[in-house]
Amino acid sequence: MEIKTETSGSASTYTVSNADKLALTFVVSGGESWIQVTNASGSSLFGGLIADGETKTIDLAGSKSAKVTIGNATPVTFKINDQVADLAKDAITQKLTINLTDSTSTDTGTSSSSAQ
Repeated sequence: MEIKTETSGSASTYTVSNADKLALTFVVSGGESWIQVTNASGSSLFGGLIADGETKTIDLAGSKSAKVTIGNATPVTFKINDQVADLAKDAITQKLTINLTDSTSTDTGTSSSSAQ
């Protein structure tokens, strides 16, 4: 699995490739944090306060993308499929976009053109 990160201010986009699932984990230590997670269609998957010492994992089962808002990001360790993903430095509130790319789509395109 590979994660490519692009950050501008307090907004980050994570592009995940070579993965067959998307699971987000928030580990909170040294404070509490409010977190909101929505799927590609805008439906809320989680919204609430995560207390100091708690861990919350959201399985995006079948979703290819999610949007996350983190209030008080300072005590949060953010993971995508159990791999730590860096959050923007010095931004208390953060907006994240996570996209799962279909790494097989380009393989299919090249194999069909070489089959001709």
